Amino acid sequence: MRIGFIIDESCHQHHVGVRNYCLSLVKILQQSHTITFLTYDVNQARGEAECDSFKESSCPGQWYALSSASVLGGRVRSSSSSGQFAEQVNCGTPQQLLQAFSQQSAVMLKASEKLSESSASAFHRQALGVTLDESAYDLLVLTAPWLPVQGLMGCKVPVYSLIYDSIPNTQTLTKPQFSVFASLHQTGFEWSIQNAQGIWFISHHSQQEFLRFFPHCSAEKTRVLPPLLPQSYLALQQQSASLVSTWEEKEPALVLAAPFDIRKGLAFIPQLLESVADELETLYIYGNQRCSKSEMKHFFKTLPVKNIHWVGNASSNTVHQLFAKSRGLLFPSIEEGLGLPIIEAQLMGTKVLTLDKSPMRELQLPQWQTTLGSDATIEWGKVLKDWFQTPYNPEMLKQTAINQFVAPLASSNFLETYFVP
Repeated sequence: MRIGFIIDESCHQHHVGVRNYCLSLVKILQQSHTITFLTYDVNQARGEAECDSFKESSCPGQWYALSSASVLGGRVRSSSSSGQFAEQVNCGTPQQLLQAFSQQSAVMLKASEKLSESSASAFHRQALGVTLDESAYDLLVLTAPWLPVQGLMGCKVPVYSLIYDSIPNTQTLTKPQFSVFASLHQTGFEWSIQNAQGIWFISHHSQQEFLRFFPHCSAEKTRVLPPLLPQSYLALQQQSASLVSTWEEKEPALVLAAPFDIRKGLAFIPQLLESVADELETLYIYGNQRCSKSEMKHFFKTLPVKNIHWVGNASSNTVHQLFAKSRGLLFPSIEEGLGLPIIEAQLMGTKVLTLDKSPMRELQLPQWQTTLGSDATIEWGKVLKDWFQTPYNPEMLKQTAINQFVAPLASSNFLETYFVP
C-alpha cells in the first residue's frame, strides 16, 4: 500500500512527541508499505484571523513531498557550529542549577529563535502542485489536527486522522481566547469528523474524551491504536539483558520525565519529594522548559534534593540509561494523552509512580502498579517513600513490558486491524 503521511514541517523542532509518534508508526508500517512524507504550505502565517481554513481560495496552497524521513529524527542539519540538537546537561545542587538556569535562559531563548529561523531550510522539498495526484496514494494519514486541510478538499483518497489528547478541546471550548493554536485543533477535529474515513486515537482515554467533547462524531469511525514506541525500543525484544538486572544494582535515584510543565505536576513535585530527600542521591531530569521562568525558578528553589542531573534535548540512548540505572520514574502528571514515558521506563526494567488517573494508571503493569490518590495529602509522602524503598525484579518487569507493549507491534496486518469498514 502507498501511504502519504501529511506532517507539520516544524514537528522535528517544536512537536517532539508528535514527531516520535509518527516515526514509530512509520517504522512499523514501512516493512510492508511505501511511505511518502507530504506537507501542505498555505503560503500564509498559520493562525492569522483572515485565513479561513475551509476556503481554499482564501489561502492558496502548494503540496510538497519531503525527500527524507530522517529529517524528522532531529539529526539532519544539526551542525556542530550551532549544536541545535545537542544535549544540554546541567549537574549540581538545586541552587547551582538555579544559577545556571538564570544565566542560560537568555542564551536558550536566542538558540530557540535561531532554530526557528532555520526551520524552512531543514527539508528538501519536491513541489507536487496545488492538488495531490490521487493515483499515487492508497491512503493518507493526517498526523496532526492543526494542519491546514484546504488541500484535501475534494480529495477521494481515504484519509485517517491522528488525535493525541483532549487538552486542546478543553482550552478551545472553555477558554476560546486561550490559544489560536488550540482553536486550530478544533478546526481540524471538526474537519476529521466530517471528512476523514477514520480517526485514530493514541489511547482509550483520548477517544473517550474526544467523543465527550464532540458527541456528533460517530464512534464507529474511531479506532484506538496500541501504544507506539520510539524506534529504539522496538529492538528490546532481541536484547538478552538490560543495563541493570537487579534492584541492588540500581542507584538510589529517581527520574522526572519532561516535568517543566504545570500539567506534569511541576507545582507539587518538590513537596512530594520531601519524603525521600534523605535517601535520594540523584534526581535525574530530562526535557526542556515548557513553563514560565518564575515557575522554573520556584521549582529549583524549593526542590529538597542533594544532586540534580538535568538533560535537555535528551537522546533515546540517554533516556534509556537514566531509566535503567534509577529505582523509579516519578510521573505525577495531571493530564496526558497517553503517557509514553511510563511505558519506556518499564521497558528498561524501572517501575513507575503516577497519579490515580487515566490513562496513566492503565499503563502500569499490574504486578508493579502504584498510584497516588486524587488529593495531595500526607499519604502521598508515605506512598512515595514505601515505593522508593521496596525492592523489585527489574528483569522480570522488563520482560513483562516487552510482552505487553512491543510484541503486539510485530503483527504483519497491523494497519488492516484499525481500518474503518
